[in-house]
Amino acid sequence: MYGAECTGGSCVSLTNTQQGDAGAYTCTADNGVGAPHAANIFLTVQYPPQISSSQDKQVQQHQGEVRLECEVEGEPKPVVTWHKNTQQVFPSNTVKIKESEAKNYLVLLDASSSSSFGNYSCLAKNILGEAKKYIEVHGRPSSAVFSIMDSKPTRTHYYLVWDVKSPTPILEYRLLYRKIIKQGQMRGTYEGDDWTNVIIPGDQFNTGIQTQVKLSVHLGPPPPVWE
Repeated sequence: MYGAECTGGSCVSLTNTQQGDAGAYTCTADNGVGAPHAANIFLTVQYPPQISSSQDKQVQQHQGEVRLECEVEGEPKPVVTWHKNTQQVFPSNTVKIKESEAKNYLVLLDASSSSSFGNYSCLAKNILGEAKKYIEVHGRPSSAVFSIMDSKPTRTHYYLVWDVKSPTPILEYRLLYRKIIKQGQMRGTYEGDDWTNVIIPGDQFNTGIQTQVKLSVHLGPPPPVWE
């Protein structure tokens, strides 16, 4: 907001100053004699740290490096530190800390080690306050994604194919399925049997990130609908 509260000269008064008010202001004087004269004034608006990032709050750990990102703004420029659980993280043989413009990075070099799992936080501080962002690094497998193109039914079996991403070998899979029969003519009206629970051993020797599983489920007589 601009206002005029000046005595003895020309001035501009800024009230309710926002971050967008920062920048260069030019005052120009011209009385018609000679060339106009101009002077620049640079305004800096101070504000507490702000953290923004498109990175998920949970990061699945894969083989190789894991890079955690923290985009920080603030004036004065905030001091950024990284923490794992309650301990501050410092550069080491397995950890790098980088900064590029407003972005700060924590790079975990040994992503195959479970010792790097945990809750990480990016803490930004300046004289006006602080902000913190949390990121969890874990080794849990992703949700199974069924392949519609490869999965197909027969009269007595249903062939299922799904993919799972995991940085460590899968120990076992749990599959639940049941038969559902359409009731009457109303759309969306079904009656289902109890769920069948199947435990499938995993491939403990597969250390790849992505695993594809193929399974044939015996159904008995062909049902009208399956889910």
